[in-house]
Amino acid sequence: MQVEAIYDDGRLVLPAGVHLKHSRIHLTVFIPDHELVAAVRGDCSGEQASVGGQRGDTSPSQPSIREAINDILGPWRQQIESGSPLTAEDRDRLRDDALKKKYLDHR
Repeated sequence: MQVEAIYDDGRLVLPAGVHLKHSRIHLTVFIPDHELVAAVRGDCSGEQASVGGQRGDTSPSQPSIREAINDILGPWRQQIESGSPLTAEDRDRLRDDALKKKYLDHR
């Protein structure tokens, strides 16, 4: 069955009189490209979502997650990759510093 529904701030509103047997079902939703703020490709229950093409369509202009992370890291990437692993003491110190900053610096 094909019906027209309305997406209302996180909720999908079905037309009056359409009642589903189960409280959770899988749906296929068509979203017009002009309604999207940004094209995000990601894992959607084992399938890849795509914008403006067939499912699984990969565009060479769309960076991978790894490439996006590398862009964010910028010059620190080389230092992180070549640095030695943290010791248990370093991890404890970093965790303690983060907790102190989160809970004690808000006063």
